[in-house]
Amino acid sequence: MSKWKKNVRPGSRLKPTAVIGPMAVIDIGSTAIRMTIATADASGSLRAIESLQQSVSIGNDTFRKGFIEKSTIEESVRALRHFSRVLREHGFEDDRYVKVVATTAVREAANREAFRHRIRIACGWHIRILDLADIARLTYMGVRPFLLLKEFGAGSDLLIVEMGGGTTEVCFIGKGGSAFSQTFTLGSLRLRQLMDDVHPPMPRQLSLIAQHTKRAVGQIAALLDKNHDFILVGLGGDMRFAGLGRRRADHPQGGRACKVRGKDPRAAS
Repeated sequence: MSKWKKNVRPGSRLKPTAVIGPMAVIDIGSTAIRMTIATADASGSLRAIESLQQSVSIGNDTFRKGFIEKSTIEESVRALRHFSRVLREHGFEDDRYVKVVATTAVREAANREAFRHRIRIACGWHIRILDLADIARLTYMGVRPFLLLKEFGAGSDLLIVEMGGGTTEVCFIGKGGSAFSQTFTLGSLRLRQLMDDVHPPMPRQLSLIAQHTKRAVGQIAALLDKNHDFILVGLGGDMRFAGLGRRRADHPQGGRACKVRGKDPRAAS
């Protein structure tokens, strides 16, 4: 039986366009369904007060079979019903302030509309399926409050990489205002499924993962001006895990992770 992951924390303070009171966002991803609840104070600042996560491997169905199994749909319903109960405990009475979004695993599923309909009937929520443009915009909005901070290299060119279960989103923001984004079908869950399907020995697995990663990094490098320095910013749980591994390798006795800088992203691969 899967365990709920709960995290109560003092969240970031961001400035919305208007004060609308308590709100929640639910993200239906490739490997988990996540919810963050936030409140707005009198100044209009947002404060995240609770985060919940339930492991539901929708991507395991979509990326391997092309559709979401009925059992996985019902598992998603159970997770979302639990989230609904938590929202009621927080005093939510208006679903207008609950936004439910889905990404690659639902978007690529042949039965995505049946999935959306089941969630609407069971929970009363409309799921907005994000397209690639939505994801690029939200990735930028997520890091925008930090762009002027000194520790994030204020005034520097930034290469933002967010790796999910099904795709990797790359967004470049130049200090001169230039920007572009591109999505690659390289994700941690897709790679794991490839290994499960082929069943190669461990050395071959590592070689295949390295080949897929280098191919994607080479495509990213081709989009950049190699004569300019930049700071690489990694987002998402998989990037945090990779960063932790790098920190342990660089600092066996502990210590802070180093920023990744370079004129070519292949230097960081």
